[in-house]
Amino acid sequence: MTQHEYIFVTVSIIIGLAITRLLHVVGDLIRHHTKVKFHWSTAVMGV
Repeated sequence: MTQHEYIFVTVSIIIGLAITRLLHVVGDLIRHHTKVKFHWSTAVMGV
């Protein structure tokens, strides 16, 4: 493998972990929606 392919795989793994973390947090927000105060600016920053 070339250096470019190693970098591509590493970045792909990091992006995959970040997406997994975001989906986990969204699931927690849905599960505990009665305890969480939600503001529109938080959603804008998240998007």
